[in-house]
Amino acid sequence: GALQAAEDAGRLAIGVDSNQNHLLPGHILTSMLKRVDVAAYDVFDSARRDEWRSGVRILGLKENGVGWSLDAHNEALVTPAMKAAADEAARQIVSGEIKVHDYVTEGDCPAR
Repeated sequence: GALQAAEDAGRLAIGVDSNQNHLLPGHILTSMLKRVDVAAYDVFDSARRDEWRSGVRILGLKENGVGWSLDAHNEALVTPAMKAAADEAARQIVSGEIKVHDYVTEGDCPAR
């Protein structure tokens, strides 16, 4: 797939949805994570508290619903400065200093 093609071309790839760093150690810069574990726990916990309601709930950085993976398979590719920059960007997104465009609620593409 795409990860193998990136390795074959001597490029780095980024995995998506789950931690894929272990698939091609040293060739996957990171993996962007959809934290399904956090979402599932949140649903079960709200049901346990008898607070569960149907509908759509979006979990972002603030809710720990998304993230990126740094582990033994990619740590040599990510410098301390890169990690610090990613951590700072995440902090600014959570605090609202950086606004992430929401395609679901805003319904358009800001690049048009």
